[in-house]
Amino acid sequence: MATTVVRGGAVISSGVPAVRGLSFVERFVVRSSHPVSLYFQAIGLMWFVFFFWNHLWVEAVLSYVICRFVGALAVSRTDVASLAQVLLGRLALLHLHGSNFIVQLAGMTVLLYGIWVHETRVVLTGISLVLLGHVQGWDQVDSRLKSN
Repeated sequence: MATTVVRGGAVISSGVPAVRGLSFVERFVVRSSHPVSLYFQAIGLMWFVFFFWNHLWVEAVLSYVICRFVGALAVSRTDVASLAQVLLGRLALLHLHGSNFIVQLAGMTVLLYGIWVHETRVVLTGISLVLLGHVQGWDQVDSRLKSN
């Protein structure tokens, strides 16, 4: 890994906060990157899109919130320190960076609008923006991800 940062007594790769100094939001995001939580998020997202497409926004929000809650409950006893050290945990922390977050938020807004109005091009544009927000900074997580 390129460089190391010592914060709160833990050492991890560049740009990713050390575990002991994680804020509530950072702990939440790391826990959400657990594979079990990701499965529940995917299920909730599928139902959200179905309901939102049909203009049933209350059901859409409820289905996603319930799935997120079940996923969070399933991984509530997960050791955040260990999870923050693996690739998924480091990627999750990287996505809290301001520019990543703003691009993903803009993409999510476009995506939701596209789903609501049933416009495929708008949906694809939103998905593209969200994915673009995921791409930036991967080389900070692991030096093997650097492009030449």
